[in-house]
Amino acid sequence: MSDIDDTESEGQSMARKGRDKLAGIILLVISGAALINSLAMERIGEGIDRVLGAPGLTPGFLSAVLVLLSIALIVRSWSAPLPRLPRRLGETQKRMITAFAIIFLYIGSLYWVPYFVSTFVMLAVFQIVFASRPRTLRHVLGWGLVYSAAVAGALYYVFGEVFYIPLP
Repeated sequence: MSDIDDTESEGQSMARKGRDKLAGIILLVISGAALINSLAMERIGEGIDRVLGAPGLTPGFLSAVLVLLSIALIVRSWSAPLPRLPRRLGETQKRMITAFAIIFLYIGSLYWVPYFVSTFVMLAVFQIVFASRPRTLRHVLGWGLVYSAAVAGALYYVFGEVFYIPLP
């Protein structure tokens, strides 16, 4: 290998580490917020049942693991600079930003809109916006609405009625 190849691979490695560092910071913020919210969930019962029966036990455990892994990712890539934003966003970046926007709007809507309605709308928007097939009226009605209603209804029934998990 020539010196130029080594320099390019070293530069690519630093760029990757910079992206890892940014991903670690974002993951730390999101998983930290999830951990705080899971610890704040109401507990029912006494003694060990109060801990093991807490609805935030599993999300708290998973978010704590994600906090630790994101810290490890940040430490591993500490020396790398954060990546600069591109001048123009590619198609993948636009789709990712759209997906995050839909998810954040969904989470925000749960405070004012019933669970079934907000879940149905979120799933329908995902089906319509990210459809891989041509978006005909039949496809939108068939997939986007019927599928979304079926999934939202199944989620509401399984978690709300079968597992007795209080839904927003």
